[in-house]
Amino acid sequence: MPQSTSARILALAPNHWHDQWMNRQYLLSRLGRRHRVLYSRGPWKIWDRGAAEYRNSPMFGRFEPADNVLVDRPGRATLRLPSVPSLDRIATMVAVRRWQQQLERMGSGPRVLWIFHPRFGHLVDQLRFERLVYHAYDLYSHTAEWTPRSEEAQRRLLARADLIVCSSDRIALELHDHCGKPVHVVPNGVDFERFAAARTAVEPVEFAAIPRPRIGYVGSLNQKVDFALLETLSNRRADWHFVLAGRTIGLGNAETARFERLVGRPNVHFLGQKSTAEIAGYTAALDVGLLCYRTSGAWTEGIYPLKLHEYLACGLPVVSSDFPAARDFPDVVWIARDEDDWHSRIDQALAGNGPGTVRERIEVAQSNSWDQRAGQLDELLVAMLESPAARAQLRAS
Repeated sequence: MPQSTSARILALAPNHWHDQWMNRQYLLSRLGRRHRVLYSRGPWKIWDRGAAEYRNSPMFGRFEPADNVLVDRPGRATLRLPSVPSLDRIATMVAVRRWQQQLERMGSGPRVLWIFHPRFGHLVDQLRFERLVYHAYDLYSHTAEWTPRSEEAQRRLLARADLIVCSSDRIALELHDHCGKPVHVVPNGVDFERFAAARTAVEPVEFAAIPRPRIGYVGSLNQKVDFALLETLSNRRADWHFVLAGRTIGLGNAETARFERLVGRPNVHFLGQKSTAEIAGYTAALDVGLLCYRTSGAWTEGIYPLKLHEYLACGLPVVSSDFPAARDFPDVVWIARDEDDWHSRIDQALAGNGPGTVRERIEVAQSNSWDQRAGQLDELLVAMLESPAARAQLRAS
């Protein structure tokens, strides 16, 4: 594909574009500098009617430019109703027609359907496209919401995909076992300039009331996080202050009770969810960054946390649970395998004897920036579009 030619990409992912950024937004906003990207999380569903964003949506939908992409704001007039298949099909057809028309308005060039989750697999047969990318960011098959229908959707996506991408080696292994095709690993990265700059910025005002040392976790607070470990450590060391910043999601009754007990402790500070723009400042105000995940679930094997390189970009020592992505950075990340190990590692890090030097941590983060990740992904995309099969299909279309 000549340098002047760009693809038209329809990217489908579950999360709102303007929510806290995940790898989808970081990567697509950079691909959007060269390619034309339309991003959607699909039409509203009947149970979304109580959400503020639904109530504030336009009646018939519109596409709004943001961060080098066009973001779909679906209309309130059409709702998916999965329990009534005929109505659900109508809502889906309306969404497909809107996307197709917008892609036509985006000019010429190959049409690429980029799917980030199997829940969008049913749309493959309804959309017009030349190439299909399946981009898995988690071990979906090990999540609570996985069903036989999900399994079938992923199987069909893998069979149809022209390019398969994922975030970690463990995910790649599982997907390759299912389809036998090459699976390309594009790990998560970091918005390096933003996090490096936060090291010398004024810290958020909330930290004025939080004494040092500050040991923190900045990210989603879900069932992967080891709240029992944090409770034990905060009990053991009343002079350490534990900072949690992020949204709580999918905890369930038992974990919610454990979380509430944890944040009720005087040396545990829950600061709530922060915007993408705020996260760097909250990270840089810590003394030690934690990757404190439970290791009893198989899904842990596939994670590659964004906060890994975000901590490092701020120069923080990192203490982590034992999972493959953390093991890839032994010079700047310490693995802790039991409660005594966690206590010792954090204590050494606070004393200035943490893994690597500040400079070494920052250099590792710099070599794992989102710009580099997007460059890697763009190379894969161009290679897919320049393949003989793709050229033949484009000539015929």
